Amino acid sequence: IYNYGNTEALNVTLTDTFSPTPKITSVKADSKELAPTDYSYSNGVVTIPGYASSFNLNIPAAKFIKNSDNGTTAVNPGITKVSITGKI
Repeated sequence: IYNYGNTEALNVTLTDTFSPTPKITSVKADSKELAPTDYSYSNGVVTIPGYASSFNLNIPAAKFIKNSDNGTTAVNPGITKVSITGKI
């Protein structure tokens, strides 16, 4: 998940639908394994964080780099990698 803004995105909710529906074997956020209570999964729809979870999905703010020679500004987005592994 990319954040091109200048502030951290806090308490983000991610929802995705899988078709065909896999049997989830692993869910990670930035290589940290999430407990099954940290996400919900039903009928092919995964939601992070889960409804009763205390896990917070946050995306860091982007970094802005100004080139002093030509005045241009480059944006390096904040990134949180979410990976879901499963078997079909």
